[in-house]
Amino acid sequence: MTLKYHQNTFNLLSLKPIVSEELFKLLNDVEHQFSISIPPSLREWYSMKEAMSILETSILGDVPHPPQEWHNEGQFWWGNRLCHDLLSEGFLLVLSENQGVCHWAVKLDGSDEPPVFIEIDSVDNFVWQLYSNSFSEFIYDIVWKFVKKPDQIKLIAYTPTLTQVDLSTLNQYVKKRPTLIYPRNEKIYRFLGDAQSVEIREEQKAICVSWCLSAQSPSSLFSLSSQIWDMGYRLNYLLLPEYDILDNEKNTLEKEALAQIKLAGKLAKEVSWEDYQQQCKS
Repeated sequence: MTLKYHQNTFNLLSLKPIVSEELFKLLNDVEHQFSISIPPSLREWYSMKEAMSILETSILGDVPHPPQEWHNEGQFWWGNRLCHDLLSEGFLLVLSENQGVCHWAVKLDGSDEPPVFIEIDSVDNFVWQLYSNSFSEFIYDIVWKFVKKPDQIKLIAYTPTLTQVDLSTLNQYVKKRPTLIYPRNEKIYRFLGDAQSVEIREEQKAICVSWCLSAQSPSSLFSLSSQIWDMGYRLNYLLLPEYDILDNEKNTLEKEALAQIKLAGKLAKEVSWEDYQQQCKS
């Protein structure tokens, strides 16, 4: 059996997709009960026997919502402040952050592969912004992060400026995801590579643009940093702070990656956290 929308996700997990007749019937009941048409991409995913267990395992702490909960969104909002009928507004709530601060919902736009939007602590103003270009991309990214573990180790860096040309160039190596805008107009540019990720944070009043490079190993992190350097980005890296004993292994791996970058001469300079705060946050 080959899936039309979610085969890549099952390939990533080396699992064989199995349709549950019981779940398929549940989706028909949900459609009838709430007078909605479930898009084919969602129908395919939620009819899979292992769909919810895959999400629950991959997300680690946040709350995925099965179809029978799509009508009961308020209980998943922080303080139960939600006073909107999301279904009538064309949204299906599919995931909530574990404290109810962020929420992800599918926009019922009439397409077979609808996009996923995110709300970030904006219940009073209720602002949705694009998070994933399609539902299958949303599911794949969740599972990809769980399988590839790109956030195993991280390095923080910064540059004085960032242009749209810079972002287009970076997209040639790591795949861009929709930009997020957090409260206080803080923009987060997101990119995914091969077991690697890049987040670029542009704050409205900050003098510098901060970069977070993540990977699953020192060699992978070095490869990512080298590629970014070869593209012409002259990153200033922050000196790594000493973690407590519980993070000693992670600290060692991050130092190993930074040492490789220094040895290759692929950094502009090292800056202490104190100097970074003074230079970029003033």
